[in-house]
Amino acid sequence: MAQFGKGRTDFNKVGKLQGVETPSQKRYLFQVDQLLKKQKLYLDSIAAVPDWAKKGKNCADTTLKYPPEKTINLGKLAMKDFFLEPSKVAKRGALVVVVKVNDIFVSQSEPVITEILSNKPVFELNIEVAGDVQVSIFYVEEMEQQTFGKKSEEGDVRCGTEKGILMTFFFHSAFVNETSMVVPIAMIDKACKNIDTNYDMEKANVELTFVKELERFHI
Repeated sequence: MAQFGKGRTDFNKVGKLQGVETPSQKRYLFQVDQLLKKQKLYLDSIAAVPDWAKKGKNCADTTLKYPPEKTINLGKLAMKDFFLEPSKVAKRGALVVVVKVNDIFVSQSEPVITEILSNKPVFELNIEVAGDVQVSIFYVEEMEQQTFGKKSEEGDVRCGTEKGILMTFFFHSAFVNETSMVVPIAMIDKACKNIDTNYDMEKANVELTFVKELERFHI
């Protein structure tokens, strides 16, 4: 991360590194680190770097295996101790969880509002995902003012700046090996910047629960 920051930053214009910034970007670097370590593909020294790499060319001849499209069952998402004043959040309306896989919308939870006041909202997802997964939480009424997947009159909307978005984060399914994943607020994109002083920056986290089998609904 430090090496990338040095290469990207113009120190004549800015006084700090312009490197890897968002928590999800860092999460993916750690996942790549796991991948390389597991396959023993780290070079022992800078001297071992091949000439084609030093020249910035992409002609690698390695046995690198990409992570599998591992399928996992995402049961629910729970927000824990997130807000200092839950009533302020409830005034803006219900919250909803939106899940995208490989940049394609796949699911939206039922809106939740009453549980916000107890500071323990839980969203039932009950979906199967594989690959790159993006989980976002929105104020549902504000979110519905836009159309996902289409350009607005102003052009493309930058990730994390959509109408009504509270927070978002990414992960790859191949690196999920537990029955749950706890993501502290410091590792959640947008929320980590503490723009909204209503967040409990010490305790706040979201927990994703993974299940062996999805619930089946019968009529």
